[in-house]
Amino acid sequence: MCSRRSCTIPGSPEVCACIEPGTYEQGWKRYMAAEIKKHVNIPIIAVCNIKEPYVAEQILVEGCCDFVGVARGHLADPEWCNKAQAGKAQTIRICIGCLSCFQEIESQRHVKCAVNPKRGREREFENPKHNGQGRTIVVVGGGPAGIEAALLLDRRGFHVVIFDPAKRLGGTLKAGHRTTIVDMLHEIGQGVPIMVLIDIKRRLSEYGPAICSDIRPCR
Repeated sequence: MCSRRSCTIPGSPEVCACIEPGTYEQGWKRYMAAEIKKHVNIPIIAVCNIKEPYVAEQILVEGCCDFVGVARGHLADPEWCNKAQAGKAQTIRICIGCLSCFQEIESQRHVKCAVNPKRGREREFENPKHNGQGRTIVVVGGGPAGIEAALLLDRRGFHVVIFDPAKRLGGTLKAGHRTTIVDMLHEIGQGVPIMVLIDIKRRLSEYGPAICSDIRPCR
């Protein structure tokens, strides 16, 4: 017999479960699972605001639970488990806990994700037109939008060259006052070059109208 219980917020008749924002520390609820595990003889699955695989491993090693659950992390990156298993945790697109996914659901709209523009629009991006034919195309700007454009154009068969005046990719992910969520965005920005495919050429610290003169992009 399987029994499922969810920890509630004390004194709240309206909120049936605690969905914490990104300001909460990863794994902060592990003590709840550990206490429950002392009193039952069935497997315990703990959902502990896990964003990164090393935290999941840490919780399992501590014996707080038998399994860990990652929910919002899979909205941000559906390959979360595959990348973790393959030892490519640094390429995971990390959930920042901004709760925009829940805001969309509560507004009775399809789910969206602040760090994954494909979430909820998978059919639109499932089969992009393969009409690049090796033609060179330039993407100006190495921020989140420019990187997504470069990745999609690469899938379509274009030879992509991405320009940015900064020394590394990431755009505004590298800016802002250092808060918990901005720290997480900064980590995503640090990992951005890893996510960019190896055959996408990057030309950084370059700007001005003459930068494309030597590559002749298609029109």
